[in-house]
Amino acid sequence: LLVKNRDTRSTRAYGELMTLCHDKKIRIWHPSQGDAMLDFERTLFLFFTDLAGPSHQNLNNNSLVFQVRFNDLTLLFPGDIQRERELILAREKGRMLKSSLLISPHHGSLTSSSKIFLDKVKPESVVISCGAGNPYGFPHPDVLERYRKRGYKVFRTDINGALTISSDGIDTNILTCKGG
Repeated sequence: LLVKNRDTRSTRAYGELMTLCHDKKIRIWHPSQGDAMLDFERTLFLFFTDLAGPSHQNLNNNSLVFQVRFNDLTLLFPGDIQRERELILAREKGRMLKSSLLISPHHGSLTSSSKIFLDKVKPESVVISCGAGNPYGFPHPDVLERYRKRGYKVFRTDINGALTISSDGIDTNILTCKGG
């Protein structure tokens, strides 16, 4: 199963992926026409509606946004969304966004992690996926300060390396590859 947004820009890599899916008879699912879910008994994947229109002007805001729920553990994966999409999600989904762990939107970019979004998500921990010395300066110092002021435990792949998140659905453990 390939889960994808409804962005249909054609690139060589996208064409190769679609050909592979066709050749291997891999089902392609577009959950973006409305909130949708995949239920795997004790684990639920909840996909939130994307922005209206076939492909939003800001491509980052076309990211699939989904939440994984496993008993008491809830993880929010917002992709590269920016403030505009965060505000829409906060307004439309409200308390549904509450998650124990947040993958930092857009790698900790200044254009994301807005106050209203963080007020709804209320994570205990945040994972920032970014490369050391990346040319974009991710994560942005202001975003790190927002997280610090809220008391979030922050894990950064540029500092901590690869992360392993394990849970029995009640207790969650985040193991780092390096640096704490």
